[in-house]
Amino acid sequence: MGLAAPVLTRDAERFAAATEAFLLANPVEHNIVYTVLDGVRQSGGEARFGWVEEDGAIAGAVLRTPPRGMLASTMSEAAARALMPALLEEDPELPGVGGPEPAATYLAQAWRTQTGGTFGRGIGHVVYVLDRVEPPAQPPPGGARLGTPDERDLLVRWTAEFAREAGITGADAAAMVDGGLAAEHLWVWDDGGPVAMTGRFVPVDGVVRISQVYTPPEARRRGLGSALVAAVSERLLAAGARRCTLNADRENLSTNAIYQAIGYRRAGDVQEYTFGG
Repeated sequence: MGLAAPVLTRDAERFAAATEAFLLANPVEHNIVYTVLDGVRQSGGEARFGWVEEDGAIAGAVLRTPPRGMLASTMSEAAARALMPALLEEDPELPGVGGPEPAATYLAQAWRTQTGGTFGRGIGHVVYVLDRVEPPAQPPPGGARLGTPDERDLLVRWTAEFAREAGITGADAAAMVDGGLAAEHLWVWDDGGPVAMTGRFVPVDGVVRISQVYTPPEARRRGLGSALVAAVSERLLAAGARRCTLNADRENLSTNAIYQAIGYRRAGDVQEYTFGG
């Protein structure tokens, strides 16, 4: 049978029905795609979806929430080549792609083949997973707790600064904080008041992704982020998560070392590409 013709849709429920089992089969590699899909299903926001099957099974899936670039699942080079012509016909101004390697590279190369354009290498992340926390030997004063509505303005400011430092474009800091507070997904380290922040997403087959880890510049180098991530990870595992996962900027050696010190182990890589030329 081989690869079938790609299917494109703007219907989140149709995409979920077709691809959910495929995405859940790899809850670490597909965590970002799945949690973004979950957000679209909850909010009803604009999104574009596509997938391709091989021998009756899903071979690759993508989604995009404009104006952001496309997010990809794992897939073969052949699946990427099959998807790209249909994606460009539907979305000729596709700005870029991000996803697990080597799928992201396969899609960028397929885009170049179709358009003759050039693409640039964007931010690369290491994917980490953890199933047992190694708490910091000397944690800083204070402790982890959920963020509260009266801290909203501070958390919005921190989230905007986090997005800027992380190179995240199109982030709606206010919406991220409001959603996180409502779902009890935002945590702070409290030492006479909030001094650091992190967030988490819905579980994907028992795997919970931690993100939005931010300590303001004046409070850094005190171990606050490390202690907060360790405490939140431990509580998520105690509450039933099988594993925790997070992504760290590949070039930030200090951050990578901090996560490894509390028990996170490398599980793969995620790469972003920007299209142009």
